[in-house]
Amino acid sequence: MQTKLSPEELKKRRHLRTAVYYQANKEKIKARAKIIGAEYRKNNPHKKRNKARAKIADAKYRNNNPNKTSIWKQNNPEKNRKHAKKYRELNKEKITSSQAKWRVVNKEKIRLYWQNRGKRKRTGTLTKGLVGKLLKIQNYQCIYCGLDLRINRYHIDHIMPLALGGLNIDKNIQLTCVLCNLKKGYKHPDTFKLSTASGSIPYL
Repeated sequence: MQTKLSPEELKKRRHLRTAVYYQANKEKIKARAKIIGAEYRKNNPHKKRNKARAKIADAKYRNNNPNKTSIWKQNNPEKNRKHAKKYRELNKEKITSSQAKWRVVNKEKIRLYWQNRGKRKRTGTLTKGLVGKLLKIQNYQCIYCGLDLRINRYHIDHIMPLALGGLNIDKNIQLTCVLCNLKKGYKHPDTFKLSTASGSIPYL
């Protein structure tokens, strides 16, 4: 007696048959689709593609299928480069404006990038979001003098200076005000703490 399949199992079988047929007839299907699309556009010139809706649909597809888009880029590097180049040429002002907005919103990422630059091969890298975590841990204060870092500029400082063998890793990073970091320079952290009249804020 033949077992009755559930609707979900029938759906999976249909999808499998469709996928197998598509793989076996990919070029034929694509060619036919181009002909049909060209005929439709010719016979319906008033029905233009809704760019805004298409843009949303494209973005949704990329978000739902990140692996497919990345695999396509890997398999089609030349096409991807040409597409990216063409997009940059047609959207120079848009890209410049977008980059400027990104730099304003992502100042900490930029700081970490420059902090990592040049030290990556020799001493390691810092993780994203480190500055925000340190600000909370240090209660938004300079680790040495207690200056409020929410309203004053601060430096990303290596607790043990790189010149003394310190590593460019999260555990060796603290936030200080500009003046304290300039005073500390390449001094050993213990030496600098002893030289500060106000001592230091406990680093939790």
